[in-house]
Amino acid sequence: MFTKLQFKPVSSVFLKSLLFLFLPFGAAAQCGDCPYPVIFLHGLDGDDASFSSFYTDGNFTGIWGGLTDVFHGVLNAQMGTSGNAALRLTGTDGVLGNNDDDVLVQFVNETNTLSSGCVYALNWNNFWNQNQASPSISVGTGTSVSNNSNSNQSAIYRQGYAVKKAIEKVLAANPTKTKVILVGHSMGGLESREYLQRVEGGAYKWWVTPTDHKVAKLFTVGTPHRGSNSGTFAIDPNGNTTERNSVPDISSEAVRDLRYEYPSNSNYRGVYLYGGNETGVPGFHNQDVNADGSNTTAGIIGINQAGSPLAQDGTKENPAMGLPNDVKYTYYVGNQFNVFCGNPSGSPAYGCAGDGVVDDQRQWLFSGGANGYTSDFYNGVCIPSPTDGVNHRLSDRLTSTVRIFHTGEPGDLDFVVRGLDEGDYPYFAHDISSNINVWFAGIPQIRADIVPTASERTNTANNKVDGDWYKVTIPTAVANAKLELYSNPSLPVRADFYQAAPTAYSNADAPLFFNSAAGTSSLIALTTPTTNAVPLAAGTYYFRITHSNVTATSWHTCYKFRIITTPLVPLAAQLLTFDGVLKNNEAQLSWTVAQEKNVADYGVEKSRDGVHFQNIGTVKASNVLDAHRYELTDKTPFAGDNYYRLATHDQDGSVENSNTVYLRTKEEFKAEISPNPVNGNQYLNVKMSGVQADYITFEVLDMAGKLLSKQFLSGENQRFDYQFSVNELAKGTYALRLSDGKNISIQKFVVE
Repeated sequence: MFTKLQFKPVSSVFLKSLLFLFLPFGAAAQCGDCPYPVIFLHGLDGDDASFSSFYTDGNFTGIWGGLTDVFHGVLNAQMGTSGNAALRLTGTDGVLGNNDDDVLVQFVNETNTLSSGCVYALNWNNFWNQNQASPSISVGTGTSVSNNSNSNQSAIYRQGYAVKKAIEKVLAANPTKTKVILVGHSMGGLESREYLQRVEGGAYKWWVTPTDHKVAKLFTVGTPHRGSNSGTFAIDPNGNTTERNSVPDISSEAVRDLRYEYPSNSNYRGVYLYGGNETGVPGFHNQDVNADGSNTTAGIIGINQAGSPLAQDGTKENPAMGLPNDVKYTYYVGNQFNVFCGNPSGSPAYGCAGDGVVDDQRQWLFSGGANGYTSDFYNGVCIPSPTDGVNHRLSDRLTSTVRIFHTGEPGDLDFVVRGLDEGDYPYFAHDISSNINVWFAGIPQIRADIVPTASERTNTANNKVDGDWYKVTIPTAVANAKLELYSNPSLPVRADFYQAAPTAYSNADAPLFFNSAAGTSSLIALTTPTTNAVPLAAGTYYFRITHSNVTATSWHTCYKFRIITTPLVPLAAQLLTFDGVLKNNEAQLSWTVAQEKNVADYGVEKSRDGVHFQNIGTVKASNVLDAHRYELTDKTPFAGDNYYRLATHDQDGSVENSNTVYLRTKEEFKAEISPNPVNGNQYLNVKMSGVQADYITFEVLDMAGKLLSKQFLSGENQRFDYQFSVNELAKGTYALRLSDGKNISIQKFVVE
């Protein structure tokens, strides 16, 4: 049993102070932690910068922070040696996880040991030193071995394995998190499906564990789920030839796998997508779709169900390798062209005909009749697939109104962020069990274009009512527990806490709730600290936070919440603001308080990861009633990420922590070179960090100090990678002198 909801109103002045304190305005502060880390996956010709619009947008970084780390891989490590065995994913020994594999993700200079955080990116646009005994990676640049596919254009089968390794590393960096969210642009969506779907020998091949894929949601952006013939000439069944846009390497493995038909092939079908025989794959660097070392494998199982009369007419996933039904799927469909295609009356003027690379009817999976055009979707003829029996519940769709070309879709922020919508039902509730008492951040956003009637509390299929579900497991009974919420101040909000676990797809209101108009927030008392109170028993509890009247930009201001399972002692001061700025590479922290009474002092705490904090300074309290300001300067912030919070210590021993302020300093100027010694036919790879100027002076000198070469190179975002050809240098020892105008690095290297 639960006690009656207790709500204590707060004054409007104090409330406004709380909103300044807890809601992020700009990029300086991180609103809170994420239930699950988000991993961004790039497309055919992309890299970790493909989603840079997110990492650099202050509205987005103000939610869960900026880009935490990048997972790097080389997907064509052994390509181009000799014999079919070199094409095999497992290398010559037939065992995954060794240095002879065709996919390498651990190197002597890059172990992919990631920092903890909420936002990650993958990068396959790399190459390596081709030394199995001591593999070294060069990030972000490089060329493929002749007549083979570039790393980021390798077979999607290989990419599925690489995604598995990335998920493992992200979860290892965040041991309190149980799942991840995958966001894939173009080919990145298909590699995510490869990870989730691949079944061999009756078991899922790539999952992190045999029974757990660790994915909460898959959101794909402009992905050719049903294929794309961009990059060459497409021949339709009537013999008509249509020229399409070009891509970097039309003979690559990835282009082979992305195509839904092959010219000159009597069966037309794309083998990776729709199944078939490898002997029917023409005109690519290799035909080995399943990376088993043979180019003639028959009976390849496609990830899509083959259609009739042509296989490439199939519209949904292959049930023989079905998408798991405990993942939420969302499709972003982009349309570049101003063609409305007969939208139903009153619907938005979405375009049709695709995004210039992928046709609109091939950017999503669906069931039903017709062709899958945008108009078919809005007319209710085609329903997103997979389905759990209720249309638009397991999978749904967003259709951008922005006329944007395929490669620009990751920058369509207001639409893409909609795909990060938290779960609409208890079944998809995000789990915060491992971080009780920690602030979490969520975002109110317009949901999918079409949603089920029961997907929000009003039961009207209103996609501007955004109810986000969470769950928490409390390990032991507690005498006092609260749900604390600071909502988006522009939107009406309701918070429901469920005394008993709701059914999987219920959106009924709870008897324990807080409901208010825009601009108010408060506590839901889950128990009361009275002698007759019934403790909150150990167990798993669900709660829902609902914002109404959501707009396209409501996500610019997050909401934050936490479950408190320890008694709250009222503070003897009102903390109005806590802020920080960087000046001369020092962190200047300041806070404003009012109504001080019986406050002992304020401790400023710092963290590298936003989780583990240590005190760096204490300021004694003045204990005056008027609003006034305190300051403390951190003269030695960490290089890179810094998280700060304020701990208010009352004289009775109670402590309350503030919001977290995020600041990123310029990194220490340094350079790494490899290989060293370097063969005269190789490149010297130079990796720099902490660059503090727009250009770098790159000089090579002999041991007598004579200048042999001088270049001016453009720097970017504090990091810089460059390849220097040494084939004009005689054997001997040289000095490399690098400068960004403020700092100098000198390193010796040997040419053999």
